[in-house]
Amino acid sequence: MKITLFVKSTFIVIAIGLSQVFFFAFAQDVYVRGMGSDSKKEVALKKALLSAWKNYASTLKDSKLLNVMDNEKMFTDDLENVITNVQVIDEKCESGWSGMCSVSIKATVSDSIINAKLTQLSRSTTTATSSSSSSGLVAFIVMARSQIRRRGI
Repeated sequence: MKITLFVKSTFIVIAIGLSQVFFFAFAQDVYVRGMGSDSKKEVALKKALLSAWKNYASTLKDSKLLNVMDNEKMFTDDLENVITNVQVIDEKCESGWSGMCSVSIKATVSDSIINAKLTQLSRSTTTATSSSSSSGLVAFIVMARSQIRRRGI
């Protein structure tokens, strides 16, 4: 009995360890480029970050793309945390009253942060769904009991 329990627990520990190895092997950083232009340098940089995000999103496939697009505002509002290691490759600013700044960047999108945010979102949706369905069940039981009391059963 003790040997069987030891073998089972060892197997579980090995399975969990291997799943973590596969998770970290496939969750990698994605290198993207972006470009933005505006009359202000800071706004041009933000547009370049948004361009880099769109380039990253264009590389996604199937269900992950759908999940990211459904929650795109959540990611675009937090680009500073999702897009890391931003390097300005080229910056051109024209002088004068109609001067435009053009910024080109190379950056890293952390795929593991994207996956973590999608998992967190999925868990919160599942929790909200399960809590709302259980409250409906409680309401149904209360209604059934009150109907039985009214009929005198």
